[in-house]
Amino acid sequence: MMVRLWLNVGLGYGFAIAYLLVLFHPEVFSSPAVYFVTAMVMSVGCMWTFIAGLIELGIRYNTPTTFNTVLAQASYWIYMVHLPLTIWIPYALVD
Repeated sequence: MMVRLWLNVGLGYGFAIAYLLVLFHPEVFSSPAVYFVTAMVMSVGCMWTFIAGLIELGIRYNTPTTFNTVLAQASYWIYMVHLPLTIWIPYALVD
């Protein structure tokens, strides 16, 4: 289980580095279509391996702590406070 966790996290970092190399060096590709497909494959690989790594990390460290309990109990109020902020802040930033 632990090997898969670090394998996914390592693959995620590898895909992230490859994606950044692709993103900042588009001149090495023969056409924009090849560049786009390569960038999308790298970003999808990065995200899915990071997601798998985070899921396995959650499974591995699934022990209740005081912080987790308080956060779980306050999650509704965190949602209720952040919801108006996500509406009001972009509205205030619009010219």
